[in-house]
Amino acid sequence: MSINLLSMATQALGGDFAQRVGQLMGETEGSAQSALGGMLPAILGTVAQKGGSADGAAGILAMVTGPHVNGSWLDNIGAIMTPGSAQAGPVAQAGTAILGTLFGDKLGGLVSIVASMSGLKSGNVSGLLQMVAPLVMSVLAKHVSSNKLDAGGLQGLLQGQQSSLAAAIDPRLGGALGLAGLISSVMGSGAGNVAGAVAAASSSLGGAAGGALGTATGALGSAGSAMSGAAGAAVGMAKAGGGGLMRWLPWLIGAVILLWLFKSCMGPAQKVAEAPAAAPAPAAVPAPPPASPKPVEAAKPAEPTKAAEAPTAKPAAPSSAALASMPPLVKVYFASGQSGPSAEALGTLKPIVDYAKADPAAKLRLSGFHDKTGSPAANQELAKNRAKGIAAQLVAAGIAESRLVFDSPAETVGGGSDREARRVEVSIAK
Repeated sequence: MSINLLSMATQALGGDFAQRVGQLMGETEGSAQSALGGMLPAILGTVAQKGGSADGAAGILAMVTGPHVNGSWLDNIGAIMTPGSAQAGPVAQAGTAILGTLFGDKLGGLVSIVASMSGLKSGNVSGLLQMVAPLVMSVLAKHVSSNKLDAGGLQGLLQGQQSSLAAAIDPRLGGALGLAGLISSVMGSGAGNVAGAVAAASSSLGGAAGGALGTATGALGSAGSAMSGAAGAAVGMAKAGGGGLMRWLPWLIGAVILLWLFKSCMGPAQKVAEAPAAAPAPAAVPAPPPASPKPVEAAKPAEPTKAAEAPTAKPAAPSSAALASMPPLVKVYFASGQSGPSAEALGTLKPIVDYAKADPAAKLRLSGFHDKTGSPAANQELAKNRAKGIAAQLVAAGIAESRLVFDSPAETVGGGSDREARRVEVSIAK
């Protein structure tokens, strides 16, 4: 039985998921649907590319069987979509960890492109990704569990999904996320298929058309493996259409010739690109001979000794520079009712991450706050989950969990406006 993970994930979310997302975020259903149509194939396509190797499949298996994925979330999506609920916080935290593992520094590009193609605000795209990524991985986790798949079985499953996912991924997202490997892996050696189809058509057409098509076939042979399996399939379909091939013949010939010209140009372009590499060498060698008197200074015994000692003092310089320029604390702000940090939070945290890396002995204190609206008990839990979400991002950025200190303020209601109140403060623990 054929498995389609993209269809399974779409069905698991429910037919009214886009409508509910739109209502939750104050966006239109169409915008939410467009965002989901971009991010679902992007998430699964990235999983399929990473899981196409033995090591990658083992990593994906560890993720879907680990603490960040819970198959039962799919049974209670309504609660997950309720801000401040007991389920919403853990899902958002899991989403932060999953997105960091899958996309790393490409996450910002994913958010930006999905926002552009759907019309959703970037903050809403980030929140939706944090909700959807754990649910998508839960679909995969359920399939792995019910079929008792090991790493090898999961690798085979993900390799089998690559063709359909490559076709579903928006080209803008494919480029930004580096999914060219996924697309090329399903192309195969289509040049031979296309050449065979063209040659067969040539023999049946005869005359001038057959001669032109035969010339195109020769060009295709020169292009070699640059042609894709997709192109081969297209020609096969045209051939199966009988007389319809004649209508598309000029376009087919033009496409093949263009491909051949492109392939032919690649060789000279590469050689031109290599030429500058030889240019720097001539200018650098003739200059030193006139300066031959200077070896006397270079031969001083004291200088090398001091140069050797200098590096031991230099590590302190970057650290002190970083410490001197470091602000006393960093504030990360949240949308109302949201406990998951936005993608922009990574950039906000960068100064204090750099500080912590420059001073390995420093610990970071995290304090979560909320605004004045809502239930006090739910708000305290919300503030705590916000701090945990930021902690997950710090760990993903390379800060050991043992260096994080959670501070429970005596008053968790943040000061200032409601926007200012919804924050997590990260400071250096003295």
